[in-house]
Amino acid sequence: MGVDFLPDHIDHARAVAAAAGLDNIYFSDGDFVQLASDWPEKFGRFDYVTLHGVYSWISAPVRAALVNCLAHATAPGALVYVAYNGQPGWLGSMPFRHITRLMRETSDQPSTDVLRQSIEIFDRMAAGGASTFQILPGLKARVAAVKKQSPNYVIHEFMHEGWHPFWASEVAAELDRAGLGFVGTATIAETLLPTGLPPALRQMIEEQSVDSLRQDIQDFIINQSFRRDIFRHRRDDASATHSQQGRDMDALGQMQLHLLTSPQGAALDVKTSFA
Repeated sequence: MGVDFLPDHIDHARAVAAAAGLDNIYFSDGDFVQLASDWPEKFGRFDYVTLHGVYSWISAPVRAALVNCLAHATAPGALVYVAYNGQPGWLGSMPFRHITRLMRETSDQPSTDVLRQSIEIFDRMAAGGASTFQILPGLKARVAAVKKQSPNYVIHEFMHEGWHPFWASEVAAELDRAGLGFVGTATIAETLLPTGLPPALRQMIEEQSVDSLRQDIQDFIINQSFRRDIFRHRRDDASATHSQQGRDMDALGQMQLHLLTSPQGAALDVKTSFA
């Protein structure tokens, strides 16, 4: 089942499903706030739930309603995938986001024109030696990157009213209210963390006994900007949950990934968020 606030998206999804000959998929143009207060019994509960391009782009009240929907929608032991903009990787962009959004709110011009004007202002401030560029050296690089990106994407990120990047601990605390506990990352390269970090940095992470603190310190070290996290719905029977998690970890430990084709050259380089 798929849920989206925009009817056009639902119509598109239905058309894709019909073209693929799929008749076991249901789509609903639902409002999270409405669904949270009256979850349709026909929706049932699910073993797998995915949220991509949602969590960082809705207001706090809607996000709270979404968490309530997850409490209704997840079966015991269910896995929930949540992708969101992470911190501290977006800290350097906050001045650009603030000024750009303020310009949009105080202007009657199209968003594309406002974006162009904002970029020009930041270029002029950088050339003039504005102090904030010294404090946030990544700001100049972020503005330069914006110039190469699709205007529609940039407008979605920087002018969206509900746009908000999160620390991992913040998301974990919110989803805990739905009975969901953090399991790990869905980004394959980041499963190498903290082992893949220099010893001194790895030790700082491993010393933390609280998982949320460990995740936030790790994200600080790698300057995390986007997370793909997996959460599990806690079962009513705590012992059953612990036993199941043990079996899951054993299964993951036995899993191997193989290249389908041999790499050209002596080495295969993989670019990750941390190296």
